[in-house]
Amino acid sequence: DRQIEDYAAAIRYVQALKKSRKPVHIAFDEWNVWYHSHTKPEPKWWSVAPPINEDHYNFEDALVVAQYLNSFIRHADVVKIANLAQIVNVIAPIQTRDDDMLIQSIFYPFEMFSSRRDGISLRPDVQGPTYTGRTNGAVTFIDTSAILDGEHLHIFAVNRSLTEVAPVEIRLADRRIQSIVSGELLTGPDAKSANTFEQHDLIMSSPWNNVKVSNGQASLELPPLSVAAFTLKIEAS
Repeated sequence: DRQIEDYAAAIRYVQALKKSRKPVHIAFDEWNVWYHSHTKPEPKWWSVAPPINEDHYNFEDALVVAQYLNSFIRHADVVKIANLAQIVNVIAPIQTRDDDMLIQSIFYPFEMFSSRRDGISLRPDVQGPTYTGRTNGAVTFIDTSAILDGEHLHIFAVNRSLTEVAPVEIRLADRRIQSIVSGELLTGPDAKSANTFEQHDLIMSSPWNNVKVSNGQASLELPPLSVAAFTLKIEAS
């Protein structure tokens, strides 16, 4: 968030200095989690198509990807392009080995968000418990973004607590929520767990409709270390 907002402030400063009306936007031409493969193995000089930077992602990485996506949505006024790098094998959500294919943990938040991508980004106001981050000061346990798509409201939420279930209430400033349309939840045995070629389905999203709607508001409980993406039906404007 801070990086995007600093760049956006610099853009506005230059626009004011130049008295320019030309819009200038931000593109993340490559983004992803990348740290597992920074220690490079010894080259295999005679190997065919040797693996390069093939990170094996765990559930912790999926939580980070979801928060990247939340940040991009929250700053959709200035971030107009955000390209995941890469798609297959090299720091990628999909890995192959011979004829086998592995769907890694970071694939699922990308899928959950992209299926709810249409609409207008809203500005969420999160009020609730916080913890002190090592670099960012006070941080809310809930990281979220929202997209308004006609009579549908897409909500994305990450519970960053290691141990506590997070009760969440959703209220719109000018409309009433009517019902839950669909939802998915991504969680895992622990932050370091990961899918492998031997166990493909340890980390994967599942249908989740545990959202209660009452008096025009929605409420839910997010498990610790989880990502939820769900769509709500709201009244017409």
